Amino acid sequence: MMTKGYVTSFSLLLILLTLGSVAQGVTFGTIAEADWPNKAKKITTNEKGEWLEITINDWQDVVSTADGQKKYRYTQGYDYQKKQGFVRTYGLDGQLVNETYGPEYDGRMTREEMEVAYDLFKKHPDVLKSLAEIKETIHLQGGFNYAEETPNRPCSLGQRCVHVFAHTNTKELVVHAVVRMTDRSIPYPNFNHNKKRENP
Repeated sequence: MMTKGYVTSFSLLLILLTLGSVAQGVTFGTIAEADWPNKAKKITTNEKGEWLEITINDWQDVVSTADGQKKYRYTQGYDYQKKQGFVRTYGLDGQLVNETYGPEYDGRMTREEMEVAYDLFKKHPDVLKSLAEIKETIHLQGGFNYAEETPNRPCSLGQRCVHVFAHTNTKELVVHAVVRMTDRSIPYPNFNHNKKRENP
């Protein structure tokens, strides 16, 4: 026999599962596994669970030195505190040999970052307003980094911004937004690359 408390909890679970794919009447489709970027190699967080640093890639290579051929291990990632990408060089003994920072080293987005970006997109009021009249299932794509060359812009170098596109089976593009990962905001909920003056 089910108790009243069990029924209430089960009903709440069903509601939460439904909200995972539907927001204010907008239905989002499931993203195919092949459309996700690679997972991060490593994510460092603080005691609050906030991201401090994300390692995107690692590899080994052999380089010519004054002492002959040497093999090194490299890691590339993004430092959320410094708002810069990095490349680190390690000896095979694990000791750090060199460390270089710069916005040009930020690298591609990871799966974990895109999960956050898509979630922000689905909850943004301006995005939902733009999608409100669409009855078809909304499909999302993204992962392409975006950076503005002009300083002091919402997505100037180092802000780690990413494009998110929404489309349906009958419309190639219904909403194009840009998400800023450094503060988990959407500075451009209706981005128009051809009319930059319309973007704040």
